[in-house]
Formats: sequence, structure tokens, C-alpha cells
Amino acid sequence: MTRTFEAGQRVRLPGETLLRTVEMATETPEGWQLFVDDGSGTYRKILLTPALAEQVTVVAEDGAAEPTVVLAGLWTGARED
Repeated sequence: MTRTFEAGQRVRLPGETLLRTVEMATETPEGWQLFVDDGSGTYRKILLTPALAEQVTVVAEDGAAEPTVVLAGLWTGARED
């Protein structure tokens, strides 16, 4: 299966733990070029080979998660400034 990307997707990139938002995605002969929002108002250009693209986790809102897991995710994602 070939991975595809589009603007607005939430992704976890290979080797990273935080989720990022895809702002722009372009398929290239070498794989994919993504521009992702780092969550602080800055953007990064990411180049992915087909092998690396397959390692990206895409988070989908499907409404199928257990409510306790969703609540736990809200609490663990909170920050204190």
C-alpha cells in the first residue's frame, strides 16, 4: 500500500513523538515533500522517501475510540505554563 498525504492531516513523523499538522503535501519522484506546522507557528520542510513515508503514522478522527482513552489523551496533552 502506498501512503498518501494531504493538507490538514495530523501525522507522527518517523523518529518523533509529537503530532504535526500537514500544511502542504506534494508527491515527488523521490517520495513526498511535506510542510508541517510544528505547533509553535513555525513550519518545517520534510522530505520523505517512499520507505520513510510508510513509517509515518496518520491520525484519523473516526469516532471509534473508547471515551476513557480520549479523556486520558486530553489530560496527558495538557501543559502548565
